[in-house]
Amino acid sequence: MAERVSVYIDGFNLYYELRSKGWRRYYWLNILNLAERLVRPGQTLKLVRYFTAPVLPRPNGRGQHERQRTYLEALATLPDLHIHQGYFLTKS
Repeated sequence: MAERVSVYIDGFNLYYELRSKGWRRYYWLNILNLAERLVRPGQTLKLVRYFTAPVLPRPNGRGQHERQRTYLEALATLPDLHIHQGYFLTKS
């Protein structure tokens, strides 16, 4: 019997790590495809959980809020991928 595997992805840290490396081409990464590539022989991918928080619209945000919303809408079409939206806490 194959071992069942779940993948948990912290979208915030993934985005900022890609950004720090200058890997903009991966901003629209297919998270499900990534998770499938992490599964080893003898394992079956059960589900993927993607954790994120919405980018707040800002006057000089250059469309970041809209791009994130579009990306999350695209991810929502993938089977067995669950999006969990949290929120940011501001530092005082």
